[in-house]
Amino acid sequence: MKAIWIDDDGFRSKSLIDLLDLYGINVEFCDTYETGINKIASSKDKIDVIILDIMMAPPLTSIHGNSQKTGIYLYNEIRGKYNGPIIFYSVLKNVQAVEELLKVDKKLASLNKPCPIEKIVETVIKLKNE
Repeated sequence: MKAIWIDDDGFRSKSLIDLLDLYGINVEFCDTYETGINKIASSKDKIDVIILDIMMAPPLTSIHGNSQKTGIYLYNEIRGKYNGPIIFYSVLKNVQAVEELLKVDKKLASLNKPCPIEKIVETVIKLKNE
C-alpha cells in the first residue's frame, strides 16, 4: 500500500512513518504543500491514501491568511487531482470547516495529533475498504 504524507513537522512524523512501513504502508513524505502537490501529480504508482496536516504554515504563494484555510484550500486542490482516501492529521483548533467536509466526503477522515499508530492504520484500512 502506498501513502503520501504531507506535513511540515518531519521530525515528529518520522517515527510514525517508520511504524507504518512495518504495517505494509510505504510512505513518501513531503514537508511542504508544493512538494506534496507535485508528488501527487507526478506519481506513477497508485496512491492508496494521503495523510495531510491541514494546520501547516501557508505556502509562499498562498492567498490565504491562516493555516487552516490554507489546509482546506490544499485539500480542495488535491481533490481535483485525486479521488481516493484522505486523512487530515492535525492539531485542529476550529473544527467546523472540517466537520462540514466530513459530512460530504465519505473518503475523508480526521485524526487529531497525537494519535496512536494503530488508530492511523485502522483509519487507512477503513477508508481503503469503503
